[in-house]
Amino acid sequence: MVPAHLTALGMWVEALRLLPAVPRESRLSFSNGLGIGFMMAAHLGTFIGFFLTASLTPLLTAGLLFLTPLSFLVSTVRNCRILADWLALAFGLVLGPLLAARHVGLDLLWTGIVGGSLAYGIQRLRDAFKREAFK
Repeated sequence: MVPAHLTALGMWVEALRLLPAVPRESRLSFSNGLGIGFMMAAHLGTFIGFFLTASLTPLLTAGLLFLTPLSFLVSTVRNCRILADWLALAFGLVLGPLLAARHVGLDLLWTGIVGGSLAYGIQRLRDAFKREAFK
């Protein structure tokens, strides 16, 4: 139950990368340790950042705030393996800013639903065409 509460994008991405090498009986404790380690680092970073922000220039503060979305983007790119992964990423990078600029409510949710569904559908069509071509 605890790993479900600790699962965030960073933990999920790293677990996908690291868990295959971990023996099955150790995966739960590994996931708990990874999630708690990430959570502790986030809490410490937030605590330190809260007090340092007042003494930083606005440009440096904005740069530091940009690190989180940038790290998510780099993690996602690193773990793209199939066409659907790449398409979902591309659709998200296009749809997200468009929906945000149009002030669509729940823009991030709609970006994920629409972009992910399109990517999944295109992958399925591509696989179906490949199967038909080899018959």
